[in-house]
Amino acid sequence: RQPRQKKQTTSHVFSSLPQKKKDEARHRNDTGSKGKGPQENAITCPKPRFSRRRRQRFVSRADQRTAEKTEAKALQQATEQEYRAVQEVDARLTLAYGFVADTSKTVRHNVSIVTCSMPCWFYFSRPANMASHDLTTTTKPPPSFRTLLGLGLNFCVCPGTTTSKIRDSIDRFKRDINTKVFFAGSATVTPTLFNRTDWEPEPHSLPVELLIRNNLFARQLNTLFKRRRNQPNLLPSQVAVLKYFKSSPDLLVTRSDKNLGPAVGERLTYVNAALDDHLLNPLTYRQLTEGNANRLMQKTRLAAKSFLRNNLSVISDSDQKFLLETLYPRDPYPHFYVTWKIHKTPLKTRPIVSVSGSLLHGLGRWVDNLLQPICKTLPSFISSSWELKESISSLSPLPPHARLFTFDAKSMYTCIDTDHAMAVIAKYLRACKTIPKDTPVEALIEALDLIMRSNIFQFGDTYWLQLTGTAMGTPPAPMYATLYFAIKELDMPARFQPCLAIYKRYIDDVFGVWLSRNEQDWIDFCTWMDDFGSLKWDFGPRCSSVDFLDLTIEIDGPYLKTRLFEKLLNLYLYLPPHSAHPPGVVYGLIAGMIKRVFRLTSDPTDCTVWLRKFYTRLRHRGYPAATLQPLFDAGFANRNLTPVKATTTSSDTVFLHVPYTPANPTSRQIQGLFRETLHRPPRSTPLHQITNRAGNPCNIKRLIIAYPLPYPPHTL
Repeated sequence: RQPRQKKQTTSHVFSSLPQKKKDEARHRNDTGSKGKGPQENAITCPKPRFSRRRRQRFVSRADQRTAEKTEAKALQQATEQEYRAVQEVDARLTLAYGFVADTSKTVRHNVSIVTCSMPCWFYFSRPANMASHDLTTTTKPPPSFRTLLGLGLNFCVCPGTTTSKIRDSIDRFKRDINTKVFFAGSATVTPTLFNRTDWEPEPHSLPVELLIRNNLFARQLNTLFKRRRNQPNLLPSQVAVLKYFKSSPDLLVTRSDKNLGPAVGERLTYVNAALDDHLLNPLTYRQLTEGNANRLMQKTRLAAKSFLRNNLSVISDSDQKFLLETLYPRDPYPHFYVTWKIHKTPLKTRPIVSVSGSLLHGLGRWVDNLLQPICKTLPSFISSSWELKESISSLSPLPPHARLFTFDAKSMYTCIDTDHAMAVIAKYLRACKTIPKDTPVEALIEALDLIMRSNIFQFGDTYWLQLTGTAMGTPPAPMYATLYFAIKELDMPARFQPCLAIYKRYIDDVFGVWLSRNEQDWIDFCTWMDDFGSLKWDFGPRCSSVDFLDLTIEIDGPYLKTRLFEKLLNLYLYLPPHSAHPPGVVYGLIAGMIKRVFRLTSDPTDCTVWLRKFYTRLRHRGYPAATLQPLFDAGFANRNLTPVKATTTSSDTVFLHVPYTPANPTSRQIQGLFRETLHRPPRSTPLHQITNRAGNPCNIKRLIIAYPLPYPPHTL
């Protein structure tokens, strides 16, 4: 039996048509077929109709698919949100503790994982003393911020790779040694003030042997410096804290006053303290617009150039060249900042103006060089606690009623009346007969007046003019303040002189021994001290023991006894052993402290006590005993030696400036290469006997490896 054939409908005909015909048919069905030809009407079909049940199933399936997509999207969003939350918690845990524990493992297993992942330097030489000052009130730093700031602000981060490109170092070395050989034996005196230039003698004016040795030394030195990966000296958690501080707009890390360690506080608090404590005082500072500041700075530059033109006959040629080159700096403005006085209650700040590299920095250095020899001749002048200790040691036996006293000037730098100071200093310099004969007095007075009346500086995006006094950070400021009040001290009434066994002053701090029993003499002496311009003093009590500079001075029978004084808030953040500093820095720290203790301490027992404390503090900073013992032995052996300081102007010394990283070639390797290729090559003339074109031996006998500041942590 043949199966019944299904009648072919127009829908089947329609489905079998090509796609283009289908589109045309749909278009005709939508617009109607009236007026069309018979050929076109033959392929038209009515719009298919579906049953209600079928349409319901279609809608139901569409709704189900939409619901599934919505549910899948919500699940994906929830998963991503959970992942971000876990990552955020992990980041906070890593920032706080340095690691994230695996909850699927036991505590002992987690401890072993963390211990095995520690770097060797962190395991064996981890500092125990990790402290800093937290001055925040609302915005808190990361919980582990002390693990970074406790390293100290002098800690050097090791760069990611060793030094491989030393072309600049070699070029500078060649330029220095060629210049020394070229001028060897000449009567030219190297000036005290100079700007480094790129000038270099022509090769034809130098000995051929020197050029050959220079090239050989440079080629072999290049082979020593190869690019290798350095081991980092910061933990990942410390790197995270460093990045947090660098990117935080609310927190600011600064130094504390008196070298009492790093402090972290809110940026807004820092700015408000600078404004409220100092800049908003209308008697001392005045705010300027940027346009007014630029006009005043241009006026100052013209005044400095006029000063040079008017004093060409009294300023040496080298000083003229130096001063002229400093009148066109990249940034003419000094920059203002403050440091926290942690040791003061309530908390205060010290204003400092960084003048280095600004318009009047060169002129300030020139004035400071002229004022220093003048101030050193003053009877009350001391430059260090060592000079005070020497003066105390030469005192005659004191009577039983002798008492010690200290005075402290109230904001000396900003409270000096500029008009009064310039009047008395100019009068003194013109009348004084003890100043060096070659001092250009009138030029010195003119330059000092220009500096003290042109203190324009920048704080953030604001500009300010200091109306009176001088700024801490200006090169001649210490000598200016010292000389100003010394003029008052030179006119001390004769009736006070028998009352003083000793009277010494270090800028704004006075120490003396009072001998008079008459109370009225003391009152009159304090009144006389306070009567000089607008400068006022804080008078300490008369007693048998005082703290002055870094000394504690006390009466021991008829004599004075001294020992070291250190503030209670001192954190003793010495360089940790894993800092990327040259090895000689640690020995210099130990040898310097040993010499300081023996020079400033009267009792040998106190020396032993202080050195034991110093040794313990270094152990707490992570130094092993095996490292410290030979350094302390060498420091003890050399404590009475006076080191000879070599400078870039020394005729027998040449410097090689190369960056330092722990994996770079050592100083011993470089010195050996210098001896083999440049200083004393086999069967060749020693370097110091090679003569220049004038027939003078170059006299270069030693090389010093000078390490500049390490590279910034660019790999972080």
